[in-house]
Amino acid sequence: MKIFDTHAHYDDEDFDMDREELIASMRKQNICAIANIGAAMSGCEKTLELIREYNFFYGAIGIHPSDIGDLEDFGDDDKAIDTLRTMALSDPKVVAIGEIGLTIITKTLIRHVSTNGLQGSSRLQKSLRSLW
Repeated sequence: MKIFDTHAHYDDEDFDMDREELIASMRKQNICAIANIGAAMSGCEKTLELIREYNFFYGAIGIHPSDIGDLEDFGDDDKAIDTLRTMALSDPKVVAIGEIGLTIITKTLIRHVSTNGLQGSSRLQKSLRSLW
């Protein structure tokens, strides 16, 4: 049986020491495809690198609510969404928008950030709908 890992984060710094060795071992373990999910801007950039380097990697571009602070560097939501849109359209192996991370914690701020992240991802998806 072949395995498709549909939600991975091999862009994470925890894999920096042995990422190449680990990925090389995947094929030997019947893993035929991996969807790497970018959860922060740096993770999205690394995801693009991974999908370009490995023919069995696919990517998702998005920002997890816990990393929503990454977007503040852009000054406004439209610039951030434009950047994510550009990333998503830069390679046909980007197959999804997301790391929505519906982290609902009782604190109002976290709920607000999660909701704003979901709304931003939704806007990005709608803007790409006609292109995909």
